[in-house]
Amino acid sequence: MKFVNAPRTSMAICLFTLIMCAMWSGLAFAGMSLPRLPIPGKQVEKGVSGSGAASEESRAAKGRKGHAALKEAVTIMHPERNFRVTIPAGWHSGDVNNIRAIGHEFQNVVGGELGGCVFGWTIEPMVKSFPAASSVAAGLKQDKERIAIKQVVSTKRRDQGDPKKKCSFIGWQTEEAQRPDPTYNRSIFYRGYDQDNVSYTFGAACQDTKFEACRNDFMKIIESIQFCVK
Repeated sequence: MKFVNAPRTSMAICLFTLIMCAMWSGLAFAGMSLPRLPIPGKQVEKGVSGSGAASEESRAAKGRKGHAALKEAVTIMHPERNFRVTIPAGWHSGDVNNIRAIGHEFQNVVGGELGGCVFGWTIEPMVKSFPAASSVAAGLKQDKERIAIKQVVSTKRRDQGDPKKKCSFIGWQTEEAQRPDPTYNRSIFYRGYDQDNVSYTFGAACQDTKFEACRNDFMKIIESIQFCVK
């Protein structure tokens, strides 16, 4: 695991279940428990969730501050897949040294409490015969059509890497429009497949009433996702 500007506090949280693209797209993220942050001034070895002094500091930090936010942006390299993403300052990152293989979630912090802005991803290997290129083309076409009926604000094709160099990613990125009911969730997502037909869904979502406050951070995160970085 590689990271820069490591967070300076330690704690454990469990995020709520996030329903991405509710009512329209049906995409869902299951809530996941996030492990502890690294101890200030130390780099925790990959896979170590923290115990002893780390646990004591976690309890002390929680008592003083509640949920601590990153003071600086942190760039995370996935431990198994060839991509990285940057989580902005003001967010709680979980344990950057213990990212879950198939999915992970992050949430912003407001006044020491977890806010309503959430980002997460899911990863799922597909069978070799799965038509990834057709899936991306169909998804992009559908989201372009959804612009006309005001379900989507914008969508674009977003490919990365070079198949000739044995690393590539094909996908599309979409920002949803204002919801008919302000209590519905609204999202920006990036979906696609790598050269091995592994499916990725990156989603940033919140309740529609909070979307404008979350949007800048959402765009920073989604646009920071880079494949073929190893």
